Amino acid sequence: MFKENYKKMFVASAYLLSIGTIILCITIVVNGVNNFMKSKVDYDYGVYGVFEDIKPVVEEVKESNLIIKPFIADTVTIGKYFYDYEADKEEQEKSLVYYENTYMQNSGIDYISDNVFDIVSILDGEVTSVKEDEVLGKTVQVKHSNELISVYQAVDNIVVKEGDIINQGAILATSGSNNLNTDYANMLHFEIYFKGELLDPENIYNLDIEDFN
Repeated sequence: MFKENYKKMFVASAYLLSIGTIILCITIVVNGVNNFMKSKVDYDYGVYGVFEDIKPVVEEVKESNLIIKPFIADTVTIGKYFYDYEADKEEQEKSLVYYENTYMQNSGIDYISDNVFDIVSILDGEVTSVKEDEVLGKTVQVKHSNELISVYQAVDNIVVKEGDIINQGAILATSGSNNLNTDYANMLHFEIYFKGELLDPENIYNLDIEDFN
């Protein structure tokens, strides 16, 4: 009888121990899963928080006023270059203007084309002079910021007047001619002055006016 009761108690104890072991394992697994999920949430939130603190990088684009050419037509070429005192002799000879048995240094660029082309302002500015000369032809002068002045000579069909405030690219006139250089029927003699000194126009295109000082 004792053995039978002992046997029943042993079976019951083993059964309870098994159940306890299973419950313990389940508890361990559940706690492990909960801890994993919590750590994952914390990590994800942490990463999200990091990116929350990062502001988008927006590149600041500096507004520039780049100097454009005084014409738009792609058929325009250079008839005579600016006379550069530092250029070699051959280049200087190509930049001489012959008028009334006299050779003169070209003070600008002579742009030419087989067809009439529009003349436009290289920058914003104010028209300070509109005049006509017997030799030089019709001329428009525009004053820009930073003591830069552009001169459009040998033009025709002028559409601006002195005192006009104009925008970059505004049409000033059309190509024309003058008596100083009769080789070209459609031309623009273009000059640039910076603080009273002549510059080679071909060296200033695409430069920012703010860089002149």
